[in-house]
Amino acid sequence: MKTLFVLIFSLLLLESTAQKMYDWEEVKSANSDTIFALSLSKMKLTELPTELLRFNHLKKLDLSHNRLNFLPESLSDFRELEILDISHNKFEIFPIPITRLFNLKTLKASANKLTYVPDLIASNSHLQKLDLFNNEIENLGKGIYELRELQLLDLSGTMYGTIFQKELKAKLSWVKIIMDPPCTCLD
Repeated sequence: MKTLFVLIFSLLLLESTAQKMYDWEEVKSANSDTIFALSLSKMKLTELPTELLRFNHLKKLDLSHNRLNFLPESLSDFRELEILDISHNKFEIFPIPITRLFNLKTLKASANKLTYVPDLIASNSHLQKLDLFNNEIENLGKGIYELRELQLLDLSGTMYGTIFQKELKAKLSWVKIIMDPPCTCLD
């Protein structure tokens, strides 16, 4: 009975550790195998610190509210990453290393200056939530239509015409799409 209690307590402790979001200062000297969620938000970063690569068991990474405009190829080394937040940065081009995060389920990329979604997004076959709020998306590409697990697509904050909105909703009929009211001036 005591062994069972210890096992249950250990599992609960492990689960609570896995869900805790650590910030960069807390983990600089931590054992990287025990960190599963990390925030580098609001650090005024223009590039990712190279030390970040040692945290290769991350499931959640928050890079929001920085000054990033590219992501290194090494980002694709985060093979277990499920949630990535790159919102409120300076991305104009969709970071291709994201398309190599094969376990990604949630991508928050709001409030950037993205104009397109590359066809390679289809590689993120487990993607369930894609937040592109307040970008300048003109081209969704063809890959987005292959995301069969996609449940939510947020395109609000960008003006689209009635025809485009109807076509998009028809092609992604299984997805909840959030968009501003259509502008007939774009039809």
